[in-house]
Amino acid sequence: MTTRPPLRLMACFTAVLLTVFFLGKTAHAMDSGYDRVMRTGTIRCGYIAFPPYLMQDLNTGEFSGLAYDL
Repeated sequence: MTTRPPLRLMACFTAVLLTVFFLGKTAHAMDSGYDRVMRTGTIRCGYIAFPPYLMQDLNTGEFSGLAYDL
């Protein structure tokens, strides 16, 4: 015989999780990308080396490849 948690307990647990999730967000997390860039003065981006499209020479640090040329 299996025991199931009471429905009230599950409802309270769900309410707590939702409250933490929605109230835990800061105002910065709700900024648009433009607002964040203007506030910090920094543009953050990333790349992935994927030969032959983008390669980086480990000795010189220079990039090459089809995507880099574009």
